[in-house]
Amino acid sequence: MSGYSTDPGDDESGDIGTHRDRSGLAVGSLGRAAGRLVREPILFLPFAAFALVLTGVDVLRRRDPIPAITWESVTPGTINVDYALYPTPQSQTVRPLQALIDLDVPYLLWAAGLEFLVIGSIVLAGVIVINQGLADARIDTPPVRDRFASYLGFVVAVDLLGRFVGGLGVFQEMPLLIGVPVLIVAAVVGVRLFLTPVLLVAGRSLPVAIRESNQRSFGHGWSFFGLILLFGLGTWVLASVPIVGTLLTGLFIAPLQAVTLVVVFEWVSAAEDGDTGVGA
Repeated sequence: MSGYSTDPGDDESGDIGTHRDRSGLAVGSLGRAAGRLVREPILFLPFAAFALVLTGVDVLRRRDPIPAITWESVTPGTINVDYALYPTPQSQTVRPLQALIDLDVPYLLWAAGLEFLVIGSIVLAGVIVINQGLADARIDTPPVRDRFASYLGFVVAVDLLGRFVGGLGVFQEMPLLIGVPVLIVAAVVGVRLFLTPVLLVAGRSLPVAIRESNQRSFGHGWSFFGLILLFGLGTWVLASVPIVGTLLTGLFIAPLQAVTLVVVFEWVSAAEDGDTGVGA
């Protein structure tokens, strides 16, 4: 069976602070994930369908009277890494938590309904694609309905934290001396939680998935960080395309990220078990 070498001499050592420059895991996992998507194009459909829903939600958010923040695609002199901790298309609008305060009941129900639709679609698409990827890799998983609640809890927690921090506006006016350490912390958190979505679908509870993702990231920190940069930059570039940006990120980035998580999970598991690699 062809796959990544797990010979100790070929493995990465150290973590995000100390490492040898190895790109095999990041590049190899992307290649295998792309190959699986080509062989099973049906894996594109869940996120593509959700991207269409999200595009419609963006239109509704712009038209209703409840405040929404428009995603800034391109700012002169800046490069954005728009990486979510779970696979998802890039929305063009976001509803800050402050906008829901003191709303009349009909408006509150309307706004909450849109947010539940978006989050539920994110979870459903992610669980379906990752679950199918694990099934193709012959990794046993619980039924999809049993994984929905744990994955939903993770997505809601990350989403609420992002809206809360974004609503504070602290990153827009943050001094460089404070901003750089904050970005480093964000990168480390992203690396540590990198495998959480696939572990949740594989049957772990949320606390166990977070702990196991943290443990499995050791020795692979730079590879995980490289994948985060690739997905984040790819999302930013495609989402910047007028009109169809959200659809492009749902058609390409989100499914590629989901299947890559499965391939990386296979590789790390095989390396820990002393196997010779993972299948293509």
